[in-house]
Amino acid sequence: MRILISLCMVTMLALMGCATVDKAIDDVNSGLNTIDSSLAKVDKAVDTVANTADRVATTIDRTAATVDKTKDRVAALPEKIVSAITADMKHTVVKGDTLWGISMRDNGDPFSWYGIYKANRDQIADFDLIEPGWNLEWNRREAGKQMNRQRAFDEPAK
Repeated sequence: MRILISLCMVTMLALMGCATVDKAIDDVNSGLNTIDSSLAKVDKAVDTVANTADRVATTIDRTAATVDKTKDRVAALPEKIVSAITADMKHTVVKGDTLWGISMRDNGDPFSWYGIYKANRDQIADFDLIEPGWNLEWNRREAGKQMNRQRAFDEPAK
């Protein structure tokens, strides 16, 4: 193709009255070099665009994967929250423990001590007296219900 273009240009320049064929050939070669240089710049620009497109595609794929993982983790949150709220709890009494303190630490509310007491009545005769070494077990949700019942019982009539 390049040879054909060169021959056409040389012929045109010769017909237009160029002084010598060598001058015409030099002019054609100069024009071809300019075209080659421009094509090299275009090729470089195309490569740059292709590399950028590849990086963008990789970033999009990684972002999509992260979004999918995040959606799965967020979808699992309600189950984890319900599990934490309704969990069966266990505690081995150590010296200095009180039902109030255990319920505050393990249930997040000291008033749920009554639920722990009710769940362990087989061991606890007096809620003010718990012994080190006792293994207490209760359901966090049930302890909360007992707490609400006890509060309702303790509130004065209006």
